[in-house]
Amino acid sequence: MREKLERQWREVIERVESSDELSGQDGTTSEGHGGSEEEHLGEDQVTSLVNEILERFSWPLKPKGAYLYQGAARSVPRILEEVTVEQRTPFMELSALLTGIYSIVVDPTDRALSESTADEYWRRLVAAFPDRLPKLLDAYQRVAPGPLTPEIGNTVLERLRAEPEFTAHGFVAKQIVNIWYFSQFTALENDKNAPLLDGGFFERGYVWPIIKAHPIGFSDQPHGYWTQEPRPAH
Repeated sequence: MREKLERQWREVIERVESSDELSGQDGTTSEGHGGSEEEHLGEDQVTSLVNEILERFSWPLKPKGAYLYQGAARSVPRILEEVTVEQRTPFMELSALLTGIYSIVVDPTDRALSESTADEYWRRLVAAFPDRLPKLLDAYQRVAPGPLTPEIGNTVLERLRAEPEFTAHGFVAKQIVNIWYFSQFTALENDKNAPLLDGGFFERGYVWPIIKAHPIGFSDQPHGYWTQEPRPAH
């Protein structure tokens, strides 16, 4: 199946690369070199082609209402709508409660830096769990007395764990933890061989500062930095 998928993918890439540039959404054509008419693929056409390939091979994670990442840069479905404040705030608070990473909601700087990450995590998780994630968030909002702080965290968590939605959707809660710490998650419950899905921000996983290591294969340092002695720890 992998070989077939790769062959189909190459066909898509060849069609894209044969065009000088992506046209507007209608995929119109224009005059090429020498006056010949060349095909210009619109972004919608590219996405449609990729979705067709995924459908052909029974893509396991394309629930109703979910779409592939625009431009086919990611292999994980996500919704494309803008994340609202009403969605982002409870999701970030629930994430902080489940992970213990309260800085993403109480520290102004960390919160501002984490909002784009939270938005992307929301898009990917709600695409995988379109019914279950909103129910879990509803349960959190029922038991939360107000803005989440570390001082009330344990009490809120105890209340949340007593809610039937938490029992029913505990698997989703675990994936929220996974995506913040490792930027990956799985969407198939009770399947030990379920694939791990990309959260989109591997280098931002909170596991790295905990284990005092840099993300594997990632560095923001200039080329050749490894030839220099590291600065002493303070």
